[in-house]
Amino acid sequence: MTSPITAQHPSQLPPPPRLDATRWALFFDLDGTLVNLAARPELIVVPEGLPQLLRSTADRHNGALAILSGRSRSDLSTHFGLHGFAAATLHGLERCDALGKVHQIVAGPVGFPDVALAHF
Repeated sequence: MTSPITAQHPSQLPPPPRLDATRWALFFDLDGTLVNLAARPELIVVPEGLPQLLRSTADRHNGALAILSGRSRSDLSTHFGLHGFAAATLHGLERCDALGKVHQIVAGPVGFPDVALAHF
């Protein structure tokens, strides 16, 4: 006879294994995932402790964490802060590393002259 599975509080569970940052990464969308959607983008509420939790998670996994957002980098930074992990903003057109350095913007692909792409 098998015994019933007893649910444990997350604080009682061992931490998950560290990610091999050369092979794996965590990507988190901001609006509607990490924060609830709001009537207007400037009205989002960042849960208390979320930026610190993400920074500690990035540290635990050797920086293998990035925030993804359709917002601009400056808007995301205003509401959320970006230092400590990488981000791809403007749906990937702006990208910055964990130190906040924005990478070179170059011309977009043929047929999309108004689109710019960021390259690491």
